[in-house]
Amino acid sequence: MRCMLLALLLSLTALPAAPGGRIKALVIGINRYESRAISQLDAAMPDAKALREFLVSPGGPKCSPADIVLMTDTAGAALRPTRANVVAQLRKIAGLLQPEDTFIFYFAGHGVNRRGEDYLLPIDTNLVNEEKLIATAVPVGFVTNTLLTAPARQVLFVVDACRDTASSKGGVFGSALRIASTSGGDQADRVRATLSAARPGQRAFEWPKVGHGVFTWYLLEGLKGAAAEDNGTVTVDSLARYVQRQVSDWTKTYLKGRQSQLPWLLKDGVAPLELLHYQPKNLVSAKLDGTPLKAALQELARQVNCDLLLAPGVPETAPVTLTLRERPLTDALGLLLRPAGLVFEVQDRIIVVSQPTPAPATAQPASGPVGRDGMPLVLVPGGSYRRGSDQQVIEADLKLAADGREIPEYVFWNELTDREVSVDSFYLDQHEVTNGQYRKFVEAGGYRTQEWWSDEGWAWLQEAKVTAPAAWDEPARRTDELPVAGVSWFEADAYARWSGRRLPTEAEWEYAGQGGTGSRYDLGETLDPFRMSVGVAQPAAVKSHAASPFGLYDLTGNVAEWCADVYDPDFYRWGERFNPICVATLKVDVEVPRRCLRGGGYDADAITARVRKRAALEPGERRLNTGFRCAADLRVVRDMNR
Repeated sequence: MRCMLLALLLSLTALPAAPGGRIKALVIGINRYESRAISQLDAAMPDAKALREFLVSPGGPKCSPADIVLMTDTAGAALRPTRANVVAQLRKIAGLLQPEDTFIFYFAGHGVNRRGEDYLLPIDTNLVNEEKLIATAVPVGFVTNTLLTAPARQVLFVVDACRDTASSKGGVFGSALRIASTSGGDQADRVRATLSAARPGQRAFEWPKVGHGVFTWYLLEGLKGAAAEDNGTVTVDSLARYVQRQVSDWTKTYLKGRQSQLPWLLKDGVAPLELLHYQPKNLVSAKLDGTPLKAALQELARQVNCDLLLAPGVPETAPVTLTLRERPLTDALGLLLRPAGLVFEVQDRIIVVSQPTPAPATAQPASGPVGRDGMPLVLVPGGSYRRGSDQQVIEADLKLAADGREIPEYVFWNELTDREVSVDSFYLDQHEVTNGQYRKFVEAGGYRTQEWWSDEGWAWLQEAKVTAPAAWDEPARRTDELPVAGVSWFEADAYARWSGRRLPTEAEWEYAGQGGTGSRYDLGETLDPFRMSVGVAQPAAVKSHAASPFGLYDLTGNVAEWCADVYDPDFYRWGERFNPICVATLKVDVEVPRRCLRGGGYDADAITARVRKRAALEPGERRLNTGFRCAADLRVVRDMNR
């Protein structure tokens, strides 16, 4: 296991560099620390060496070897990665940078967070006490400030580390290492991005089979071309997507899903951050003369061996006249679809075409894919939305109390944000999981089979000694069409695993709840008790009310729904903007992290039933107004229904 391995990659501009610019780098890897109180690593130095070799290789950006400074355990005195040498080399190189230069700072080793401050641990770090730590470690703030004041045009901050408390022989103290998003300044062409190997609370693992950290292994594979877009460009976004998918798959294969590691990307600035350019791939050709849109898309998908998904509302028979000659797939799709006002996404060799999210489809066909439990699955096309509430929305929502009472503004503080975030296309259960569906899990031995439970969930189950949801034997609550309720987060998670799906993230749930319109409730701006199960004595059978714009039922009311995320009240302010998910809270005084809950139950009111409202419970808590629905990635559903 690789604990607290930090790979810090800063200020990477488009490769090859702009005319007149040079790529310079300070690459550091530490396996063996001088202090026995710090655990030794196996892959930090190989990772640093591999990155350096790539940067100077003919297949990479062809950096001048003289411009790449490598500091490792075995280097000579001036390049031994002590605190003094690291600081001196960083200042020296930063002082020599020109406006069009590229600067890379890579650090592989341990890192800790102490009292809210992040530190990189050079080889001579002293952990006897906090005073010694501060005197011998390198503050991350110093590194970022040094680099951000340098004239480098673009900055990429890559962290290969686990950010829970470091494990070591002497017990490295400090809470989770967290990396804050940097600011790109006022210049339009300045881009700042942070790419982290793991989210707060997760570990970044080493892979003994290949002799590298899992994240850095796939980072290098992505830079070598595996993360290239159809036009041949490796951008920080395409690199992040590639590494996220590969690392996530690795944990499922080698850790059997019992632990997870999910890289994440934080990006500031609107200019693209291009890393490398390769030959274009996925080239398509076609001569379309009045061809129906669906047939044209099917032909392009066939040429590059992709599947095709058309969301409701796409004009399948609209005639298309266009000639394409050896065009990258994404370019061809843009030429084909943008004139019709359509948007697309290519995910895991699946092409998704839909209306823009501000004008989503109003219904989903009944003949779509179904889950293992018979649940109809609804395609939710990916897109961007305004997360949470800004001050103007909060001021409007403060007036919602039916009895005229004043609602304190702090009720909304955990949803306060001005961020726009994006999510990939995904599938979501058409309605909440029902008693009838959950009974299949119970009868299949779900409460006796450890395979479907996380380690924490199985431990909870052994202690709780439950064999079914709360109040499962009450006749009034066993009606098959009612949503299952009285389940803990652990039970919902186990059911999702058994069914081949997962719980939705908070971001996915809120995006689906807003229905592409940014509405207050899933069916509009007004709470209508005749169209929603809110403020009533008991839940209704699923699909008793109208469907939302995405074709989903009862996202507002009926039962509150568990989400995958760990609850952190500040996550909306520090979380990433693309496929965000919180896997650990940064609150150091939390003993049992709570899990997120969305949508309000049948007993909710106008405030708590809003789709923007954030709530949470301890993962082992069971309430009769709480249930869930599942989500699934596109490729999972594709493979499930083949």
